[in-house]
Amino acid sequence: MDTQTHPAAKEFYKYTFKELCQERGEALALEKVAMYQQPIYQHLNCTLLATYQNPSPAPEPSLLSQVVSVFYAPATNTTWQKQMPLHNVVNLIRSEVFKHETNVLRATPKNTTGKRKDCPNSIYKRTNFSYATFSGTFTYRDDKGLAKHSGLICIDIDHLGERLEEVRAKIIEDLATVVCFISPNGDGLKVLYEMDISKHSQYDWYEGYRQYLARSFGLEMGKLDSSCKNVSRACFLPHDPNIFVNPHFVTK
Repeated sequence: MDTQTHPAAKEFYKYTFKELCQERGEALALEKVAMYQQPIYQHLNCTLLATYQNPSPAPEPSLLSQVVSVFYAPATNTTWQKQMPLHNVVNLIRSEVFKHETNVLRATPKNTTGKRKDCPNSIYKRTNFSYATFSGTFTYRDDKGLAKHSGLICIDIDHLGERLEEVRAKIIEDLATVVCFISPNGDGLKVLYEMDISKHSQYDWYEGYRQYLARSFGLEMGKLDSSCKNVSRACFLPHDPNIFVNPHFVTK
């Protein structure tokens, strides 16, 4: 959500729903919640910003505490090596753990013709990058192997080119964004959002967010990878020292 379109967004960005009630009263707090959610409701009739919507004083688990599965390279490996909270994965991306692989990948040429999966760049990524399944923990990496859903979904935005920094700046201002980082190849973004599998399917959430991103940020649908909608989808883990984490989702 662009704060130029919604000037009050920045003013209330640091507040939880409970704090908004205390600071401005429940009526205004609910008004701000509606303002933040309106663009998303146009595409998906679900409650997305649970941070604002639960006034209960009882603490809830942070989305950053949700556990996901991490798999070591190569991509053909379907046995998880670690089950860890999202905030630990964020710290790995922010650290230099994946820096070497990321630098080598970005220096590895891509084929402009032929099958994408056969180019040196794709082969290197599949064989050298660890990956995570952000939508949950798995007994083995397959949709049927889902053990527990994390309440998260990862959207791929590909081939942004010169628009990368512009689009990234807008996405990290959007209150619905949970985590955002630059993709392994350096020309796209991975964006994590909240979802509720009990209300809609993984496919519906993915398509809803694709529509939301396309219309909110002027992105071509072709740049929003349509092949990543399954729950066990692998997300390769790159080095991004500037990975963004929305403070709203750190605690509830």
